[in-house]
Amino acid sequence: MTPAESPAHDRPDTQTRKTTEAPMTVTQWENELCLLFGEVLGMPDVAADDSFFDLGGHSLLASKLTRRVQEAFGVKVPVRRIYQVPTPATLAAYLHAA
Repeated sequence: MTPAESPAHDRPDTQTRKTTEAPMTVTQWENELCLLFGEVLGMPDVAADDSFFDLGGHSLLASKLTRRVQEAFGVKVPVRRIYQVPTPATLAAYLHAA
């Protein structure tokens, strides 16, 4: 299912994003998410195509990651979305499309 096809309650809450800032590009999302993945997983380097779960992530860390995404970007992401889009690249595409 693409982000556009997902039910409204399953989409990130972008209402809290600042409207005065230019929208982030997919690459900017990826770079920032790589840093957040690394922070949550305790890893210095995470590539855009690295899977959160292959790097040792689990449900509690996925919950922490969604909180960090909300703190950093003001976007609510359901924990289940991390299972569906587990890499910085796929999560960035999801967030950019929202």
